[in-house]
Amino acid sequence: MNRTVYLIENKHLQATVEGPSILITKPGHAPQRIPIKFINKIYIIGKVNIRSDVIYKLSINNIPLILAERSGSERAVILPFNHKLPKFYREQKIILENQQNIKRYTNWIDAYRSYFQHQLIKRFLPKLRQKNGVGEGDYKILLKQLWPKNNLLVLPVKKTVTHLMRGLLIEKINKIGLDVHTGAYFRRLNFGFALDMGYLLEPKVDEQVILFFKKKNFYRFFVKTPHKYSNPNKFKLTKEGYRNIIHRFENLKDLLENQIDLILDDFFHLLRELKA
Repeated sequence: MNRTVYLIENKHLQATVEGPSILITKPGHAPQRIPIKFINKIYIIGKVNIRSDVIYKLSINNIPLILAERSGSERAVILPFNHKLPKFYREQKIILENQQNIKRYTNWIDAYRSYFQHQLIKRFLPKLRQKNGVGEGDYKILLKQLWPKNNLLVLPVKKTVTHLMRGLLIEKINKIGLDVHTGAYFRRLNFGFALDMGYLLEPKVDEQVILFFKKKNFYRFFVKTPHKYSNPNKFKLTKEGYRNIIHRFENLKDLLENQIDLILDDFFHLLRELKA
């Protein structure tokens, strides 16, 4: 069964290639060998010692390597070099063929996003179940009722979950042969289509942020950043905080993958309609 590998900042942790496996070593722990054929993607959060042969081995096996800072913000996604266009590149380009197609596509994204927003509100604010026509502004106001008033606590958590979601989306999009760059909401940006899908699924990220802050004593998952590096009121997640987020994300990943598969299937249906 394929697995996702998470490497969280540790100056003593090292990742190297050993035959057909990635070897992960850390003082005081038994070496961990993970066969490359069982890896679907690797996340690196913070500073980790990783040799160039690992990056090369991942690239030739079409395995994404997603890098992020301790704040949760992405800094790079490494994908294999391929001079060939993705399998469905030409079919996908139809969304940009004219303004009518772009409008159909963005309406399609908005409809899904609105649906997931309503699902979140129904789950966490049941008294509003009969409320209709919740718009983007209303949603953001309601969302603030569900997590801490201090937005500096929310930011690193949301950035981290967003990072995990985008990694999952890039993996799925890449594997089925769609182009991760051809988007319309985020047109002419690298990973534009992945960003479009991330925008569509943002309420599912918000859901996991809410669940994180429902845990008692969540303050133990944060430390204040040193004054010399940033605003003294900012927070960053501890390693335990990252593990808590990752554990929840992994527990919900099967459901997320199923939802992503259904959305991408529907995207192909939209492409056929635009082509007709």
